Amino acid sequence: MIRYTILIAFATILSCTNTKPLIQQPVIPSSNSNGDFEGKIIYDVRFEDKTGRMNKEEAKTFMGTEQVYVIKGNKYKSEMNGMMKMAQYYLGSDTLFSYIGAINSLMWTDATSNPNQLIAYEIKTGADTIVGIPCDVLTITSNEGVTQYYFNKQYKVSANQYAKHEYGFWKFCVEKTNALPLKSISNTKDSYFEIVAKAITAVPIDDAEFTLPNLPRIAAPKE
Repeated sequence: MIRYTILIAFATILSCTNTKPLIQQPVIPSSNSNGDFEGKIIYDVRFEDKTGRMNKEEAKTFMGTEQVYVIKGNKYKSEMNGMMKMAQYYLGSDTLFSYIGAINSLMWTDATSNPNQLIAYEIKTGADTIVGIPCDVLTITSNEGVTQYYFNKQYKVSANQYAKHEYGFWKFCVEKTNALPLKSISNTKDSYFEIVAKAITAVPIDDAEFTLPNLPRIAAPKE
């Protein structure tokens, strides 16, 4: 999800120049015609730059500490609250769009390919409890590092909704879990990125949420 917008933003910053989850009772998800979760998830975010070019306070200021994620069918939008005003849009086709306020452009990425290569994966049951919800974890080892995807099948996503979204292992994760992440950790040699759900709201989402900013479109830099 938003991790890849953060990596793009981080590259832009370099070229140009721990909060506790709120405890709540598990929600009963509403669903669309496919039985998939539709609504909003708010995550606490922790990002660390391991290259030493950005300290923890700078990372918090630029990237933010909170991510708001909305999903409806095969569309999602993810927004961060940092100075960079980052957002990511997927509208169900073959393209992932990333917005960074400091660039004032809409960057596009081919969602049908994934430069990150899978090495191994495993699923462990009963790995954690997020906002009172028991979660299993899918752990992916790749050439970039390790990604952990904590999920509960109550928050369902149909794999066929994201058949074109290879980028970021999103299709792979949905195929293996059939669920949204309630917690996710990406740990590579250059960065550490963690999101933990603190509020989940099952609610109908208006299609207007997924309107792309009217900005010049440019290709995102290669990772």
